[in-house]
Amino acid sequence: MNQQRLTTWHARLSRAANARLAATAWPPADRRSFVSTFRDDAGHRRPVDGPFLAHVTGITPSSIAGESPDCVLWTQVASSGSERADDRILAATTGHSSALAMHLRESGIEIWTETELACLHALTWLGPAWEARALAAARFLIDELQPDNGTNHPWAIHWFAWLESTQSNTDAGLYAQSLLHNAMTSGGGVPDLFSAIILHDAARWIEDRLAAC
Repeated sequence: MNQQRLTTWHARLSRAANARLAATAWPPADRRSFVSTFRDDAGHRRPVDGPFLAHVTGITPSSIAGESPDCVLWTQVASSGSERADDRILAATTGHSSALAMHLRESGIEIWTETELACLHALTWLGPAWEARALAAARFLIDELQPDNGTNHPWAIHWFAWLESTQSNTDAGLYAQSLLHNAMTSGGGVPDLFSAIILHDAARWIEDRLAAC
């Protein structure tokens, strides 16, 4: 593993996240209220926001937020073990394709790309048993779905940085760079709030890996 490269990625993601979070009450004082009332800079709230933000803030979600596999996976991450979520994860991540949400292909490239990346980000938090699946999903994304297709939310950026640092995967490194560039330029050099929280979570994942080295 190129530990120096991974350390550099951690610093980059932390710096980018803090560029926005420094102007926000972070971490939120009332975590449950923050999660339940969250809206992004444009006033939008997606079904996946609840379970993802529950994970980030350390609270347990009350229920699965929606049918989409990203909601199912993030609910599992945030709840740290739900039988129903386990069943849904298995259904969402098996099959002939390495994609995690192939059925959303007909919903449009933007929705599909966003969901694939959000699913991959969640998988990385589910532990070593899911790493082979996460690797296959990342390869699919690199080959088939460019980050420019998404909505500039840097989902799973840490996983591509990890693959660059541990496997000398230059394509994964370029993918991570594109995710970061898109998140920063869409807000004039500072990520939007939701992207900043994603970057914060990604940096925390890398920090955990570095601590384990």
